[in-house]
Order: sequence, then C-alpha cells, then structure tokens
Amino acid sequence: MTGVSQALLNKQKETVKSWVPKVRRVIEKDMTAQLKRLGLSVNGDITPLKEMHLPEALHETRRAIEALLHRETLSEGTKKKGFEAVLHELSYTCLNRLVGLKCMEARGLLFLPPPGEPDGPPEQTEIITPIQGQARSRFLRDFRAAGGQQYKYEADAEEVLLRDALNSAFRHITEEIQILFDPEHEYSCLWPTHACLAKVIGMINN
Repeated sequence: MTGVSQALLNKQKETVKSWVPKVRRVIEKDMTAQLKRLGLSVNGDITPLKEMHLPEALHETRRAIEALLHRETLSEGTKKKGFEAVLHELSYTCLNRLVGLKCMEARGLLFLPPPGEPDGPPEQTEIITPIQGQARSRFLRDFRAAGGQQYKYEADAEEVLLRDALNSAFRHITEEIQILFDPEHEYSCLWPTHACLAKVIGMINN
C-alpha cells in the first residue's frame, strides 16, 4: 500500500468516525420518543401497562422492551443507565443492519430471491440504494409490485412496504450467514418511525 492510498484510507476512516454518531443520534432521538409513547421514560420510570390506552398491537413490543429494561437496570445499577443501555442497543442494531446492507450492495454481494418468489434463485439486487432518478431501490419496486394492492392504497403503505422488504432481506441473509440480521433478535423489537428510517437511509446513501 502506498503512502497516498494509506492517507486516503485514514481520511475515509475519520469521515466514518464522525458520521456514525450523527446518524445514531437521529435514530436515538426517534426511538426515545417512541419509548416514551410506550410508557418508558428516559429516567427509567415505567408507566404500568394497565394505566395506558396503548393499542393491543403494541402490547407485545412494550412487554419485550420492559423485560430488556429490567435486565439492563440490574446490570447497569440504575434505571436511568438501564434505559440508556437499551436505547443504545436498539439504535445500534438498527444502524448496523442498514449499513451492513449498504456495504453488501456496494460490493455486489446482496443476493435475494425475487419478491413474491421465496423459493426462487437469489438474484443480485439493492434495497438501500435507489434506482437512478427514482426514490425506491429495485428490490422495493419489485416488492411493491409483487404485493398487489397491499402496498398501494393504505395510509401506511410506504411504511409497511419498507419494513416488510427489509425484514424479508434480513430473514434471508440470516439463513445464509447467521449474524447481525436476525429479525427475531431481542433488539429488533422496535423500529424507527418511517420518517426516521427514510432519513437514515438517505444519510447512508449520501
């Protein structure tokens, strides 16, 4: 390796080191607000579920995170530090997966079955990287088409499309390499909001 190429490599490392905290703060801010809506405050206090008017669909997520908070509080010594540990891991897991997908795409290593054909032969594709001149990636475009009406008319269609496509990719990659992407991992129980997820993907691409 020449001195010039080493200098470029070091410059790239410094860029990444300064970028990661910025994008993680975006996720952490969003997830802090979501945890608050679930009755879980930054100081570690927990509002009893029976005192909240939380949609039934969120009860399982709330219970899963409450269990994580209990474990991390015992480990860290205080409720506040327990909350910070859980927030860190939720955000770190999300960011690692999105960056991992981007790295696989950039190296031409992301191979997935065609949307709608789970047993079909994997093809090289992209999820994070948009098609030139379009907002969506090739996989998202095809995933939406394969979903028929499911991802077209509902108010949350774009949000569901993105999450379903990512989970589909995570599940397939987990079967292949068994690390990082497991959609059933305990710190996969909370997603960023769609606005945050879209912003973070934009930051990764830019």
